[in-house]
Formats: sequence, C-alpha cells, structure tokens
Amino acid sequence: MTIQPATYSDIEAICDLEGLVYQKPWSQQDFQHSLQDKDLIWLLTTEQSLVGMVMARIIGDEAEIFRISVHPKQQGQGYGRQLLEYLLVQLSQLDCQKIFLEVRPSLVAALKLYHAAGFKQISVRKNYYSNRDGTHEDAIIMEKIINELS
Repeated sequence: MTIQPATYSDIEAICDLEGLVYQKPWSQQDFQHSLQDKDLIWLLTTEQSLVGMVMARIIGDEAEIFRISVHPKQQGQGYGRQLLEYLLVQLSQLDCQKIFLEVRPSLVAALKLYHAAGFKQISVRKNYYSNRDGTHEDAIIMEKIINELS
C-alpha cells in the first residue's frame, strides 16, 4: 500500500469509490475544482486499485476534513485510521492549529475513529444530511486542536 497525492487522472477512480461509499457522491467536476483549489487529496492504493482516500482543505491555520473513504470490501482493516493519521501528520507539518469535520451519527465506526484520534464534538447541525429514503440526519461537528495529536 502506498499513499500519494491525487492527480486529475485519478478523478474517475475517486468517483467510482465515492459512488460505493456515499449516499450523495461528489461529481468529477467537484473533484476537479478541489484539485484546482489546491485541496489536499491523498490516495491509498495498491498496484491494482484505489483502496481509500482522504481529503481536506486548509484555510489559514485551520483545516476541514471533507472525506475519508475506504472501499467497502476493505473497510474494517485499519485503512481509514491509516489515512487519518497520515493527514494529521501532514496538517501538523503545514502549521494547522485546528482541524474540523462533520459526520453522520449513524457512522458509528467513523465516530469511534475520530474520538480515538482526539476529536471532540463541538456542535450539531440538525437535519443536515438528506438520506436516500427522504429522511434527514444530523451532522456532528467535531474539532481537534493540533497540539493534541495522538
């Protein structure tokens, strides 16, 4: 497994992964804009395929994590943790002081991962996410102070 920065040629594979992981996946155009905007996108790959990705944006001395995605057939093997740890090191080296993210309460494994990495809940956005069945789900807003890196 290797972790490397995403390029424009990776967008199709990223979108394929998105479609497997998210109820409302980002489009190819969304990822093109993110790369143009210099968002941080790193891919965890084997020689044959994309296993996962992590994506964040730096604004001043803060960062927001947009995505941590792992192929459904490879979930539960520590790849999400590996991607998060890699991102936290990169953000620390880029002098970020705080990191934010939002997550659905139903994503129990993700919440455990974030809590284990030192993220703390700071807010809730009511009915933020739309589900395929027409219902809505809150977004838990989490924060990590960078000097609290585990």
